[in-house]
Amino acid sequence: MIAVKQLAFNFFEQPNKFNYTTDSMRNLFLYLLISSTLLACGADPKSDIDANLLTGKWQLKEATKNGSPTVMLGDLYFDFDEAGKMQTNMPTMDGASEYELNGSTIEQRSDQVKNDYEIESLTATELILMTEIQGMAFRLSLNKSEE
Repeated sequence: MIAVKQLAFNFFEQPNKFNYTTDSMRNLFLYLLISSTLLACGADPKSDIDANLLTGKWQLKEATKNGSPTVMLGDLYFDFDEAGKMQTNMPTMDGASEYELNGSTIEQRSDQVKNDYEIESLTATELILMTEIQGMAFRLSLNKSEE
């Protein structure tokens, strides 16, 4: 017990190698607070999707199912208009429905269909979508149609 008291005494009474003053601790705290706030407020590049680029007809270039190439969606297309309507021949989601662009997600909605497509990439000529259908992950690479 005496050894513990002596150790505690030595620890608190000896000059500390790292002499932090109240000002330097406060400055460190403010620096960390400001840095974490700025990092948290950084823009997510995926959320800056230009809805005008999405409008039009898109034809499938290539697709993968659970990471492996698939040909089962060979003639797949998506057609998005400016009024929030879309047309597709995607299996189980075939036909016309409404859509909403929410950040980087296309939310397809109708009475029978509810599906989300995550936009991985969107340019004037190429659209890459990720979606899950019946537990399978699909990655769809589409080209803008000239039609």
